[in-house]
Amino acid sequence: MQLLSKEVDLAIMYALPQEPESDMSRAFEAVNLGRDCLIPVCAPSLRDKASCAAIPIIAYPADVFLGQVFTQLIGPRLPVGVTTMPIAETALTLAMLQLALSELGIAWLPFSLVSQSLSRGDLVRIDDTLPAQTLDIKMVRLCAIQTEQNDAIWHHLATELSLLSKYENHLSEREITE
Repeated sequence: MQLLSKEVDLAIMYALPQEPESDMSRAFEAVNLGRDCLIPVCAPSLRDKASCAAIPIIAYPADVFLGQVFTQLIGPRLPVGVTTMPIAETALTLAMLQLALSELGIAWLPFSLVSQSLSRGDLVRIDDTLPAQTLDIKMVRLCAIQTEQNDAIWHHLATELSLLSKYENHLSEREITE
């Protein structure tokens, strides 16, 4: 992890809501910036595939965070009798977005990433058929003595990104849950 090796001073990442605090998490300071939702989407031409017994998906590797979210929280909530058929696998959400736009399969992507594609009609939401998962957006840094400049940047980002997130969440709250 780049935070531990001090290659970076902070990270902005997804986390699960109400995730229990681990011993490791005491080594980090975190600020909750808002929420997003991992939603199933596909090209309009694949909409009917969401109701099949074997759905073609673009999968995350099991060893990345979103892969673990899928395996532990989304997969078990798939409709009874539905199985997934991985067509491709990538840890990169931007690559997954392009694969979904190319009509390759169903992808679970952050709403914030696909909102424009949904608005244009390039992708459709299928969370009326398949499960979605709410995610927290957090800014994290090591609990350590910080330089004055790093501390100022941290507080500035925490304030600005929290305000931006609240504004965006207010605008898209209905869209995320619809």
